Amino acid sequence: MITEGRKVIGVFLNASDIYFTGILYNTFRQHARMMNTDLVFFSSVDYKLRRQEDFDPQERELFRFAPIEDLDGIILVPDSYEVSKNREALEEEIRRRAKAPVVSVRSQNDLGDCVFMDERIAIRPLVKHLIEEHGIRRFAYLAGAPGHLPTRQREEAFRAELAAHGLAFDERYFLRGNMWYSSGPRAYTYFFEKLEEPPEAIVCANDYMARGLTEALLRHGIHVPEEIIVTGFDNSLPVGSGFVSLTTIEQDYREMAERAIRQLEMRMSGEDTGEARQIGINGKLVLGESCGCGKSYISGLEPLLREREKQISDMHMRENDITYLSLELAECDSMSQMQQILARKANDLPGQRDYYLCLFEEEKDGTIVFAEGMTDRAQIVAAIRKGAVRTPAEETIDRRQMLPLEAWLGDEPQAFLVSMMFLRDQLYGYSVIQYEEGYEPNVYYQHRDIIITGALRNIRTHQKLRALYEERRRSSITDPLTGLYNRRGLEEQILPKWESYCAEEVMTAFVYLDMDYLKQINDQYGHEAGDAAICMMAQAMREAVPAGTVYARMGGDEFLAILPEMSEESMQELMDKVEKSLEKQNDEGKYPFRVRSSIGAFRVKLQPGMTLNQCILHSDKMMYEIKRHRHENDGA
Repeated sequence: MITEGRKVIGVFLNASDIYFTGILYNTFRQHARMMNTDLVFFSSVDYKLRRQEDFDPQERELFRFAPIEDLDGIILVPDSYEVSKNREALEEEIRRRAKAPVVSVRSQNDLGDCVFMDERIAIRPLVKHLIEEHGIRRFAYLAGAPGHLPTRQREEAFRAELAAHGLAFDERYFLRGNMWYSSGPRAYTYFFEKLEEPPEAIVCANDYMARGLTEALLRHGIHVPEEIIVTGFDNSLPVGSGFVSLTTIEQDYREMAERAIRQLEMRMSGEDTGEARQIGINGKLVLGESCGCGKSYISGLEPLLREREKQISDMHMRENDITYLSLELAECDSMSQMQQILARKANDLPGQRDYYLCLFEEEKDGTIVFAEGMTDRAQIVAAIRKGAVRTPAEETIDRRQMLPLEAWLGDEPQAFLVSMMFLRDQLYGYSVIQYEEGYEPNVYYQHRDIIITGALRNIRTHQKLRALYEERRRSSITDPLTGLYNRRGLEEQILPKWESYCAEEVMTAFVYLDMDYLKQINDQYGHEAGDAAICMMAQAMREAVPAGTVYARMGGDEFLAILPEMSEESMQELMDKVEKSLEKQNDEGKYPFRVRSSIGAFRVKLQPGMTLNQCILHSDKMMYEIKRHRHENDGA
């Protein structure tokens, strides 16, 4: 289960078409509220790489990430995926993991119910309008290529609507084009120069051919719609293109969305348990100037310009916000800096109510770190809840839950948009946004995610460089055999505090030890045995010195510990512990030799002007004297 609260519907689509995405988002959200059901959009954008045909395979990680088996209902928009491999990967995940009913929008497949614009009937409202409202009887038809199924179905629907009104189509008025503007001049020549009597209306199989034809007609002094009606199909041209707005057919996205979620609701409630349904809907008639029924662009130009001016002003503000965010995040070299920036700019994205940035995490060497691929756990590193920055943001959750429990427990059903955060072969995590009422997905959310992903890559690069630097620094100050500091490491730890010790005249103990007869061990048992003996000395030092003590292998078989503010009694106890540790290790009998050491110590009240090197040299001299006496006594 994603949550133990309301049921959850998952919507999978490639959100490259913001207009279409906005219609689906608003329609599904409105209906899901009436169902008291949460809604999650799993959104991708088909990012292109260096080559036009090269796409990032990380896009498909979204399908693996989505808790498909836990969803209570699924809506797909398969044809929104430009990359066929992405669409095929999604459909494979649905077939393999889905337990809930599935409804596809704008496509036909075998995954479940399908809602789509039925090309076999879509054009009929347009033809009906021309017959019943304009009294057209003499039609011409500008078709597309014969091998294209939608083109053939549009042609068949055109003929069927004529027949339904008792009209026969004169085949002389049929011409094939190439579905592009260039078909216009050729169509003009055929319909107006080769035929004895021109048609009253020309129905074109798409908008591009219709626009090319209207422009060719106007160049020859034939006015649309006063002298001839021209219609298109698809409503695919931008507003304001051409001199005359087209009467055309568009896919009724809102009707599709409503039919899809109503059908899913019937499946989820058990009201419909029958075989999968293929639900074809009619096209939506869009009236333009080209039949005389639509408004002219010129009459509506002033309000259109005002709206465009507002949009441009808003776009500039948002672009400024995104630019400044990009500049600030470019300087980030830590997660804490990123969190501070995102918190400070929480209200820069209009309509954002909730926002979560979640990064995958894993355990390495007993430490939790951010991963560079999908894991089962995600940490919420930035969170905005109902417009307010949530502090602290950090919380680790199961990725199948996607969000903290509080996010799912609002009084109203939730509508989240989920996107993966990735760059090339690095997958960092995912982001989740929920918009305020009246707002819908926009390109700025996508842009912000791209900028944040770039910042995450920079932070990871900085972290790796810091780790590499630390690793090399540690290797330069650490003895590789024992893991203790070497002389350089000891100096690095002590020198920053040395002047203050001298100024305060701190009584400091220097405890030193040196292994006896290391050469004999090496000669008799080999250098590996000598290394083992040195490690026994290091272990004795570890077990004896108090926590926080700085101690090191000074080279060969010599060790030194420096202990500020140590009493004479404590110093003697430390030396006793070293000897006892060595005896204990010797008694374990792991090796055919016994390790002995010369151990000594001295205490000195540090004085201003004294140097660490002077004290270390004094330790060396005392160690030499102790070792000389030990050897003389052993020889006697």
